[in-house]
Amino acid sequence: MLLLAQESGTWFTPRRISWVTGIPLATARQQCFRLHWWNRPYIRRRKVGSYFGTYHYEYRIGVRGIDWVNHALDSGLPLDKLVQEVRDYQQQRDVELRGGGVDE
Repeated sequence: MLLLAQESGTWFTPRRISWVTGIPLATARQQCFRLHWWNRPYIRRRKVGSYFGTYHYEYRIGVRGIDWVNHALDSGLPLDKLVQEVRDYQQQRDVELRGGGVDE
């Protein structure tokens, strides 16, 4: 939700959400589906198709989702801790993609 709120004009696939935040892909897919199918959805969904008939879904935050994030921040959501955890994960992932650490 924080990623979608930060980039409110951008559509994200669950795979991209997983890549950026570090949550498992299955969790990203399940949460996007769940947050979209509420009575009043927190996020919006669109179907993106190809010429060959395959498609995938992309998501972006809705008005209700932005309201939820603002309320959570006002209620004391530990945003600095969450941001630091995402940065730590991204740094670890990038090191692994470059071939791991230096062996001594």
